[in-house]
Amino acid sequence: MPATELELSVFEASCGSEAILCSSTPSNLISVTPFTTYYVRVHSYLSSLTGTFNICIETVSPEIATINGSISGWNSNCTSRNVKVSLYNPTTLITSIFITPLTTSGTFVVNGIDIYAGTYHILVKVQGALTVLSEDVVLNGGANSLSTGPVVLGDLNNSNGINILDLSIFSASFATTAGSSGHNFLADFNCDGVANIFDVSILGAGFNQVGDDIYIPTKPEY
Repeated sequence: MPATELELSVFEASCGSEAILCSSTPSNLISVTPFTTYYVRVHSYLSSLTGTFNICIETVSPEIATINGSISGWNSNCTSRNVKVSLYNPTTLITSIFITPLTTSGTFVVNGIDIYAGTYHILVKVQGALTVLSEDVVLNGGANSLSTGPVVLGDLNNSNGINILDLSIFSASFATTAGSSGHNFLADFNCDGVANIFDVSILGAGFNQVGDDIYIPTKPEY
């Protein structure tokens, strides 16, 4: 039947509400939400019109996002280390965690087949530092830039807090130099090749601080 003789309207509520589609074009596409009820009205300006029509539902592959991240204020003298990136989707309540290298220039890349375009709360935890949160980050399909930080160094046991336990770990490396026995490169906070009084000052500046986190609601218990 000629397309101009058939009119198709789609509604999210009753047929008396505003239509999300009203068209006589046979190839029109609209986005729909799974498990949602939609109402379709088909009518013609010709009372004698008869025939058939098809409604096709297709699954569209989601767009995949990549994150090109950077830590602001990062000391390029520091040794490369790992960074943990946690992506929390506030709609699906799903958290995806990625471990990736942090370069000496303070950059990192996160990619994966399960990073879909959308809005996320993103936690970035550099090894030896407190976690930093970026809220409501919109990731589009393809490459995305994310700048976070600066970070607070001193979390030597990676508990996301700086306390007496980290001081104990630091003490074991005090006065050691890079490459020497017992040296912990994470304890060299200013990355000058030796754990000394300058690093004590940096540890003290972050002492008793805790890193950012995300509150994730849980299902109620019955």
